[in-house]
Amino acid sequence: MLSKFWSLGLKGMDGFIVSVEVDIASGLPTYSVVGLPDTPIKESKGRVIAAIRNSGFDFPARKITINLAPAEIKKAGTHFDLPMALGILLSLGEINNSGESGFSSSYQAKKSEGGFNLTEVARSAGSAAAEKIKNTAFIGELALDGSLRPVFGVLPMIMALKKKNSKIKNIIVPSGNSEEAAAAKINALKADSIKDIVNYLNGEGELEVCRKSEKNEEVQISEDFSEVKSQAFAKRALEIAAAGFHNVIMVGPPGSGKSMLSKRFPSILPSLSYEECLEVTKIYSISGLIKSSKLMSLRPFRNPHHTISNAALIGGGSNPRPGEASLAHYGVLFLDEFSEFSRAAIESLREPLESREITIARVKESIVYPAKFILIAAMNPCPCGYLSHPQKECACTPLQVHKYRSKISGPILDRIDMHIQLSPIKYDEWASLPSGEKSSDIKKRVLGAVAIQQKRFSGSKTSANSFMSISEMKKYCKIPESAGRILEIAMNKMGFSARSLDKILKVSRTIADLEGSEDLKKEHIMEAVQYRILDKVGDMALKY
Repeated sequence: MLSKFWSLGLKGMDGFIVSVEVDIASGLPTYSVVGLPDTPIKESKGRVIAAIRNSGFDFPARKITINLAPAEIKKAGTHFDLPMALGILLSLGEINNSGESGFSSSYQAKKSEGGFNLTEVARSAGSAAAEKIKNTAFIGELALDGSLRPVFGVLPMIMALKKKNSKIKNIIVPSGNSEEAAAAKINALKADSIKDIVNYLNGEGELEVCRKSEKNEEVQISEDFSEVKSQAFAKRALEIAAAGFHNVIMVGPPGSGKSMLSKRFPSILPSLSYEECLEVTKIYSISGLIKSSKLMSLRPFRNPHHTISNAALIGGGSNPRPGEASLAHYGVLFLDEFSEFSRAAIESLREPLESREITIARVKESIVYPAKFILIAAMNPCPCGYLSHPQKECACTPLQVHKYRSKISGPILDRIDMHIQLSPIKYDEWASLPSGEKSSDIKKRVLGAVAIQQKRFSGSKTSANSFMSISEMKKYCKIPESAGRILEIAMNKMGFSARSLDKILKVSRTIADLEGSEDLKKEHIMEAVQYRILDKVGDMALKY
């Protein structure tokens, strides 16, 4: 007695089609799942048996074998519960053609012959259920009472059907995943229990179509740049970073405003496009971090603690999952106390800062996660934090300072576009200065520069100035004759690398865009050079 249902699996960011084959045969009562299942799938036995019985069906005391094909790809997740249970019910004849006798008689005939073929039975009985099963994928975790619980990774799994131009045109998901399924623009139906699905397949009921809510809930960012007094230089740098998607590192003593500025940075970023919303939602869906099954509408802001492991930051594990770097995709990865992170964790950022993606290699496979984030790093100038402080004396030895700074290697600094030094605010500035410029006003200028870049890079894969290729830099970052000497001094006398000069030109391009200038000017490059203080020869430009 063989039956087959379609389901979906996940491999990294992509889904793939899985055939769930169920065979019920005579013999000692056993329940086995083959096809490289992970532990949650192996544990499905208890859920499936209880769900079938508590839904009013009999569970057979027979030998049950379930195969998840293709067998060479590892399967993970609890969403195979539903198709496995339906396969058992189909093999038992609980799913038929609206209660007509044609299916049952064909089933009994095949049963006596010791075999069962869904296609043949469907043909002989004219089974409408078989037509629905043939064109539909099923995903869902079963509760013991037969109800369906939402699962992880619904959006990327469904989008895989569209990419592969599959013959599967429908999908049935738990009601808790309805909005996520609707976002993929496929014919998705939602169900609350396995009993509802059996009734639907038997023609005794209908399932509701998954629909998106009319309007996603917009969560307003409460932190505003107007709350930050002084620090005009840092605010200007963050405005440039938001406009060109540039990475930033801020160095300053405790209380100088590094964290305060960073947490307000998302308030000046452009809104996500619909395509970006989908991509961010896919990552959060895989990680099980979606709330209320809605699309992610705000740019992510991830702020991991400095004790985070390398795998948690970059991603990985026995069943690879996205790390903080991928969860910050199209958003902000804020690493406070940057120098307190482990050296291995910091160095693991080299690849995503350069290629904007993370490759997790295993013996049998490699998985690629996107990681197109803005890095905002903040650190003190020394272990005690008061090196170069105008009032407080530093208590660190030169060796302690050197060891502290050596965690931030040259290759990492090279990959960070802008380096900013903050000074502590004075009392008269704190007491007398009016509120700063509002985030909404800064955002208007950012959006203007972003619009220029969208027009400039229209038709290419580049989306912001920081992602420009060498050929694009030659075209859009032509160095004026008056600025050539500045870059020569920066490289030959100040120790800037070739990559640093590339960063300077990309930042200069963004500064020009903020001013609405088509050409780079000397003042644009001069300002960009000011944002590379940690590249200067002489102990990271911060005198001991």
